[in-house]
Amino acid sequence: GWLTEQRLEALKLASELALPKLEKQKIERWNISEYGTYKTNGAIASLEEVPASIKELVQDQAEGSLVIQRNSATIYSNLSADLAAKGVIFTDLASAVREHGDLVKQYLGTAVKADEHSIAALHAALWNGGVFLYVPKNVEIEIPLQAVLLTDDASATFAPHVLVVAEANSSVTYVDNYVSGELSAPVFHNGVVEVFVKSGAKVRFATVHQLNVNVTDVSYRRAVVENDGSIEWIVGEMNNGDTASNTMTVLKGNGSSSDSKVIAVGSGSQKINYTTEARHFGKNTP
Repeated sequence: GWLTEQRLEALKLASELALPKLEKQKIERWNISEYGTYKTNGAIASLEEVPASIKELVQDQAEGSLVIQRNSATIYSNLSADLAAKGVIFTDLASAVREHGDLVKQYLGTAVKADEHSIAALHAALWNGGVFLYVPKNVEIEIPLQAVLLTDDASATFAPHVLVVAEANSSVTYVDNYVSGELSAPVFHNGVVEVFVKSGAKVRFATVHQLNVNVTDVSYRRAVVENDGSIEWIVGEMNNGDTASNTMTVLKGNGSSSDSKVIAVGSGSQKINYTTEARHFGKNTP
């Protein structure tokens, strides 16, 4: 199908493209080749069964809207009945491709494109699990939707893709946590986030990365905001391993706005490179 073609095309690009250029850092010296292989952990029936490393993060979420990824695939996914009745979709991206293929195809890989550099291309070829959040127009969601993304098997690929679409005049808050369990060897997290904020919509996107020293984390986050839409980024960079992240908003529409708050804590000999940027195309974009 279309996704297989997209993945194969991206794999071909990966061999042709250069690595991204980071200011004052030589990313080619980082541990960015430990992709592992696709491994699943089997779904869990209830939150009682989650690994100990994420128990605290999900303890009050039995009724809530929650997606949990462990290594290469999702182990738990729940959407409250109230939101489902309003047409909200919240599931892992791999399931969304099967169940809502036409909708996903419109957006996947259009904000962070596979041809930007070899890391983006490899992500497009190899992404797994991930999150898909779709909010229909005029639907305002008060309670945050949550995802937890866990790497605890060093031989497993960990490359989730988060895709959020907020239709006109909707509003939503999404929160995720990236965490690692005991790892016996290095892991490379190659992550991409794409957020599409339609006219008059409001998205608050909060993400906290708490990965251990064995994980090299490279994350590209990008929002495309249309007329009078707004995005608020809240990013917590709490990793102990080498980290590069780029959080960018494309202010496409008139009156569109973006606000970014990045809280960073570094340690030891960690190499870090955090950038935030806004690209202004519309008029009156503060």
